[in-house]
Amino acid sequence: MKKLFVLLAGMLFCGCWQEEVDYAGFSRFVWCNEGSRPVVLSVEDARGDFLLREVTLAPGRSVETEEIEGGMAHCPAPSECIWAVAVAYEDGTSARYVRLQAPAAAPCDPSHEGNYTPDFQGRAPMRCRWVYTFTDDDYRAAAERGEGAE
Repeated sequence: MKKLFVLLAGMLFCGCWQEEVDYAGFSRFVWCNEGSRPVVLSVEDARGDFLLREVTLAPGRSVETEEIEGGMAHCPAPSECIWAVAVAYEDGTSARYVRLQAPAAAPCDPSHEGNYTPDFQGRAPMRCRWVYTFTDDDYRAAAERGEGAE
């Protein structure tokens, strides 16, 4: 009986019955098109690598990135992963948005973190989907910028 008690106590202290918790955080980024025009989207990180390159989003469609790891108990926000976003439309209207070049909370700027809706998943905010939704307002904003086709 004493041996059984020692064995059970040893298992308890060594963590054999403890639930494994994965503290590794990650983010996914989602771009949805709820506008009436197709959007061609390119997204770059700070190193100049593309998260997305010339992906066409038809109205009603969306695209999602692979997991972007953030390390222990951290899910990276858009400001940590997205440096520039280029959008283009069939009629040649286009715009390039670069983080930190626009005023804070500029509407219709897919490089600005404040325009994303976070969707935290799981028991802790270590995994998150950040969602940006294109609408016809994004088209009008790109047209007002007047950058034309790139």
